[in-house]
Amino acid sequence: MSQAGYNVEALEDCRAELDGKAGPVGAVGDGFEGQHVDAAIFGQLDAAGSFASAITEFDATAKRQFDAAEQLLRSASSALDAVRTTMDEIDRANADALR
Repeated sequence: MSQAGYNVEALEDCRAELDGKAGPVGAVGDGFEGQHVDAAIFGQLDAAGSFASAITEFDATAKRQFDAAEQLLRSASSALDAVRTTMDEIDRANADALR
């Protein structure tokens, strides 16, 4: 733990958790990529075309949302890393100023 009284280990644990979750969240979205549903699989239903379109749009929306979630987790992880780097730099500068 740093002399300034903040918990660097907790900060690093949070960063590592975020970073560790980003890949799996993105991988879920990979399963939605580019799926197209042919209306013919619903037979002669009047709403077959609309239903197929809705499923295709759901697929595209899910892909976008999981990609966005992955990026958000990676961004949060990077932000925590930047905070820790800044804290380390400030601690070093303060220690050097006391010498």
